[in-house]
Amino acid sequence: MDGVAVNGLSEAERTAVRQKKISFVFQAFRLFHSLSAIENVALGFELRDPALPGRMELARDLLVRFGLGEKLNQEPYELSPGEKQRVAIARALAGNPPILLADEPTASLDAQAGRSICQLLRSQVDDDGRTVVVVTHDPRWQEFGRSHNQPMRWPNRTRGEKLMTARSRWVIGVSAIVLVIVVVAFLGTMRSRNSGAKRAG
Repeated sequence: MDGVAVNGLSEAERTAVRQKKISFVFQAFRLFHSLSAIENVALGFELRDPALPGRMELARDLLVRFGLGEKLNQEPYELSPGEKQRVAIARALAGNPPILLADEPTASLDAQAGRSICQLLRSQVDDDGRTVVVVTHDPRWQEFGRSHNQPMRWPNRTRGEKLMTARSRWVIGVSAIVLVIVVVAFLGTMRSRNSGAKRAG
């Protein structure tokens, strides 16, 4: 990642990479129900950089960008499923991580809301140059994955490298692959926390 072989990093260094460079979007939104929309997104900024000033203003800017300017202070139970997912994506993008992993992000949404999320995540590739990996059974993603007619070249088996054209960093993944990524990231984070707790004890 960024020219660095992450498998050669220490556990603490890998945890830092996951914290700074990778974000997740889930089918079930995973918002904190006791927090408002803007507080959920501000928390994303805080987790990436506790010393970052102006987190509420940054969260507001993201939500306004996603069409939620009038929903800033509403709690998740007051939002529609599509609005909840936009808040979840805004939180995932807090701190501008270069990699976004999305697990069935439209599975719980109706046709209109699902298409809106497809467009929003596609724009993260086209407008912001982000790498987005989507695991889905939703056929709408085929349209958005191919809409710009940009070819993708699969891994070179002899070198084990993924080769893509400059702007085609858009992948409709296989569930098992991303689930492995998620599990490894989660276990690594939990292992790091447990080690820290033992040292503190």
